[in-house]
Amino acid sequence: MEKHLRHLPKTKKGDTCLNCGHKLTEEDNFCPRCSQINDTKRFTFMDWAREILSDFLAYDSRFGNSIKPLITNPGQLSIDYIKGKRASHIHPVRLYLVVSFLFFLLVSLNNFKDKYIVVNEDSKSIITINDTENASIYSILKETEITEPIIDSARQSHIDRFMLFLLDIREEGIQDYDKVIEKYGFENNWLNRTLYKKATEYSTFTMDKFNKMLRKKLPVFAFMFLPIFVIFLNLVYYKKDILYLEHLVFAFHTQSALYILLSISQIIALIYSPLENIFTEIFLFVVFPIYLYMALKKFYEYPTVFKSILNFIGINIVYFLTSILFFVLAIIVTFFMY
Repeated sequence: MEKHLRHLPKTKKGDTCLNCGHKLTEEDNFCPRCSQINDTKRFTFMDWAREILSDFLAYDSRFGNSIKPLITNPGQLSIDYIKGKRASHIHPVRLYLVVSFLFFLLVSLNNFKDKYIVVNEDSKSIITINDTENASIYSILKETEITEPIIDSARQSHIDRFMLFLLDIREEGIQDYDKVIEKYGFENNWLNRTLYKKATEYSTFTMDKFNKMLRKKLPVFAFMFLPIFVIFLNLVYYKKDILYLEHLVFAFHTQSALYILLSISQIIALIYSPLENIFTEIFLFVVFPIYLYMALKKFYEYPTVFKSILNFIGINIVYFLTSILFFVLAIIVTFFMY
């Protein structure tokens, strides 16, 4: 069998494509019309697993072909992809999704490992070691009583009104909305209705629930962050003959490299937790800045070292501020969607 066909499973060839009905010959490994493999044997678990790997990880070796230059030659993968060398490399967005999924999966595993410990090796009983995460929001309010100054403050501030509704629910339980606003003399409008609805939802609030919701949304906001940040790159390098999508390719590649480094620190944490912070700081503040500088220098072809350093500092400042903005936005959205 030819070298590039060795990865194919053992097949039972037919004379007709099972997908589109096209006539096939004994020499046809794939259908020339739809590209489906020429195989008439019954579908097995290994076939199913192989298709998952092929679709998700570009099993035809493009994933592996992309990882090596991405890590060892900063910026070169983006240059090659833009110049047309695409058949042998995984799509930048797919690469980003794969490595970011791996990173957030490892983070979840570490969070689970840190949150629970085995206290009895015989019974394997498990207890939570961080009870503060399960504390109700009322523990934050402590023994605050509903007083006239608090009610007056709630008439002026939406936040104070929300807190007043929480205090009322703590003391009286969830009541009819109309009775609550009549009791405190508030207007019956959309805003107050929304605040009371959120107060009823947050009456069962715990940091554990909030953190779970936030972790689910962070990958989405991280993905949304890149196209916005690339607008800045497009403005900085508007004189260069580089299209927005080409900047975006570079951004997806460098962010993928960051996720790979952080994934390594998460793997180390799974093995030995005390080393996590050390390696995370090394990767974030030493390894990745060096990597990013080399990638920027190669991709944007900086003429001088001074200009390279100047652009590197400016881009990192904007990147840092933008990432903080998106993180705060993620917290706000999570708060309103709780």
